[in-house]
Amino acid sequence: MQKRISFKNSQGQRLVGILHIPADRQPGGQSSSGSGRLPVVMVQHGFSGNFNDLLIKQIALRLERTGFAVLRFAFSGHRPSGGGYKKVLVSQFIRDLVAAINFLARQKQVDINKLGLVGHSMGGFTALMAANVLGKRLKAIVSISSYFDLDSLIAYYQKNHPVKVRDQYWQIGKFKISKRHFADRRYLKKRYLISMIKRPVLVIHGENDRTVKLRDASAIYQLLHQPKALRIIKQGDHNFNGNKQNQKLIANACQRWFRKYLL
Repeated sequence: MQKRISFKNSQGQRLVGILHIPADRQPGGQSSSGSGRLPVVMVQHGFSGNFNDLLIKQIALRLERTGFAVLRFAFSGHRPSGGGYKKVLVSQFIRDLVAAINFLARQKQVDINKLGLVGHSMGGFTALMAANVLGKRLKAIVSISSYFDLDSLIAYYQKNHPVKVRDQYWQIGKFKISKRHFADRRYLKKRYLISMIKRPVLVIHGENDRTVKLRDASAIYQLLHQPKALRIIKQGDHNFNGNKQNQKLIANACQRWFRKYLL
């Protein structure tokens, strides 16, 4: 079952998403408390994306079929959620995740104490930065195509996309991003914050990703504690949009990770 939902973040912006509840509500499924509530996974998109991105939907549907509740929503500054380009900040996205958790905690079908987090690209980086903020309820993470070397990412966009530099923002194609985004304190503390994660993390990256280099995945993986895993997707690009088989591989990898560490 899929239901379009909305909730507000701490800034009063309305965030829009899709809540998945398995039709039969079977485990993957029942909590250890015997409450019948379902473990839940939030699946987050990347920069300029939304909750209907092909990979995001594939992962969400796979997890729903396994018996997990799933929430995929658009971060602030990304349609159809509220907020403009000034809200495209990692620190704001973390506040969005907290608002999403508060929303999920009010859902009677959900066991919020068994929470997983999946993020793609910017969503993957946000998941890593949020790990130590979300507390004991967060049990496992999957980071897909996450960046680590911000200078390399900026250089890629400057070289490969029509970038216009304004006083307060960059315009990349039709999408605006505040210059404040790149000054977010999370970037300055990324190495420390990743090294402090005490949750199982699966790092997934495409071997042919030209947007975010494969070495970024290796850098993230090296900083993490066990249990951890690194999965390189052969012939995978950044978004995995052109290869349904790779989307399926990633969705299955997420399913196995959460069955192992979230149930």
